[in-house]
Amino acid sequence: MAATKKIKEEKILLDENQIITFYMNDVLEDNHNIKNVYVFCKNNKIEEADFYSFYGSLDAVKESIWVKFFENAVTTIEKDENYFSYTNKNKLLTLYFTMFEILTLNRSYVVYSLEENKEGMKNLKQLKQLRNRFKDFVVDIMETSTSENDNKVAKVT
Repeated sequence: MAATKKIKEEKILLDENQIITFYMNDVLEDNHNIKNVYVFCKNNKIEEADFYSFYGSLDAVKESIWVKFFENAVTTIEKDENYFSYTNKNKLLTLYFTMFEILTLNRSYVVYSLEENKEGMKNLKQLKQLRNRFKDFVVDIMETSTSENDNKVAKVT
């Protein structure tokens, strides 16, 4: 009689990015919204308590995805040593370009997410945190003017 060994499953080091990756993969592979946190955790072999230590709901994960896209764009542009010498206009244009590149790289999820909302952009609650982060970014670059033209624009507004 052969002895059997219990093989412990390796625990995945869970973080926000891992949960986001699991979520995006699940909705894109199944092409429908995940019903609840229990099903999501069961499918991805995650303890519910671990999930709830990062997010309060699946809606919070959806919002966080858009914020992560934005944070990745900001992190990417700030890695460029010349970025801080750009005019405010060029900083904003750089952000737009980088953000669109990130959205293009994640086009399948973006299209799925926008199509999921039947009422169009009007009721897209997922973008609320992204909107707040974007507004904070714009206020920040407006407060740190780098050229005389930036100061002229700030005085006019």
